[in-house]
Amino acid sequence: MKGIRNIAKNTLIVYVARGFDILSSVIIIAILTRYLGIKLYGQYAVVMATVFTVTAFANMGMPKILIRELSQDKRKAADFLGASLIFSIIMFAAVILISTVVVFTLRLEIILAFALGVAIVAEMVRIFSSSFIFLFVAFEKMGYDVLVTVSSRLVFFALIFVVVTLQLNYIYIFSSMILSNSIGFFLALSICAKKFNIKPKFGKWKGNLKYLSMEILPVGVSFIILQLLQYVDIFILKILKSFEEVALFQAPYMMILKLQFLPRILVIALAPLLARLAVADTSYSKLNYIYSMILKYLAAVSFPLTLLIILFSGKIVPIIFGDTFLGSVVPFKILICALPIIFMDLFSDAVLVTIGRQRLPLVSAGVALIINFILDIMLINKYSYIGASIASLTSLYVMFGLNFYFVSRSIKNISLSMFVVILALSGFMMGIVLLGPSTYNTISIIGFIIIYVAMLLISGMFSRKEFSRINNLINYAGEVSVRSEGKSSI
Repeated sequence: MKGIRNIAKNTLIVYVARGFDILSSVIIIAILTRYLGIKLYGQYAVVMATVFTVTAFANMGMPKILIRELSQDKRKAADFLGASLIFSIIMFAAVILISTVVVFTLRLEIILAFALGVAIVAEMVRIFSSSFIFLFVAFEKMGYDVLVTVSSRLVFFALIFVVVTLQLNYIYIFSSMILSNSIGFFLALSICAKKFNIKPKFGKWKGNLKYLSMEILPVGVSFIILQLLQYVDIFILKILKSFEEVALFQAPYMMILKLQFLPRILVIALAPLLARLAVADTSYSKLNYIYSMILKYLAAVSFPLTLLIILFSGKIVPIIFGDTFLGSVVPFKILICALPIIFMDLFSDAVLVTIGRQRLPLVSAGVALIINFILDIMLINKYSYIGASIASLTSLYVMFGLNFYFVSRSIKNISLSMFVVILALSGFMMGIVLLGPSTYNTISIIGFIIIYVAMLLISGMFSRKEFSRINNLINYAGEVSVRSEGKSSI
């Protein structure tokens, strides 16, 4: 089981980094919602939505391609690092142009436009450091990711504490982002130079940039559309309604987006394995098995987790956001129903990129965005942020359905039986909840979890033989990597 242990070790390490990142983010959101109030938090949400959307043109989903390339040939690291940095710098010009258009389109006040500019610089610094972070992933040295992430987040958390304590203007919140992200960037750069003896090379940057740009383009367009899909509701709410309604929608939606770290880390940890299996087995039979098993595990975790969060949403919202955000309970219940789909779609998207079908997620994301936009126009005027929640949930289900279809057509013979079993078990659990008492304590929730796990085991959803086969596939991928590196060095 050495292969599984290595994957588990790397996954655990990345979970520490991202878990700390998410925990600190939740605490910061809890502080900011109380500190800023609904209207100012709505303004903050619009600024951050704009930042994440416009800087997508500089990110372009580049880490996915870098992980794939470096996992298959680590000798390319210095050249691709240089090319990726040049690419981000060039695209920064596009970011400035687009953000200017957005400022006029949303009719942002001068102070919000200034806050947007500061926040964009902060996010660009983070994007520059992401290339180094994903080099750690490709080299399967995730411990350095923990070091960089924890260091920058601790600095940001400390600075937010200072801002709130001194009652400073919220411009200082965005300024704090620049400082903390800069520390992360220089720390990542230093680790690459000293621990890996790798520094960005710019000697062959034109050829590398051309290759990288061609590979990134379909992934990048898809990434931009995904960012628009995540934030289009906020923009339309801002145009049609008010900052207050933006806040009531965005606060729970941001929490749900943060929960993506659970499957995203697994995708990151498995990315080198997927890349090697895709190269070693052109029939994709081994990749098919890994994909089916991972989707099964994600479904088994996400369905009951969604159920538990729905049960406690009335308590979760005021605890995290404060009593002024009680209006967010209903959108929270609606949006959390997308959690299983978000979990599984991230992995479906990763598999399509791994096998070189990165243009297909572009199609599914584009269709989902169009549907979301149309539903927003139809529902927001009448139902406000509740309508935005319904539109967002619908579009996410459409996107997963299309991506799952594309994967099943590409690697063949994907079984749906696992979803039937998991849905049946989750439905059984839902029945217990609906027919049970109106309130639940910790003991009853633990009882639900024990019953659910027991039913999974009894139904044969997991077996030692299954884990043994996964371990063999991991070891096989490792041997393929060793052989290919040996041939490359001759």
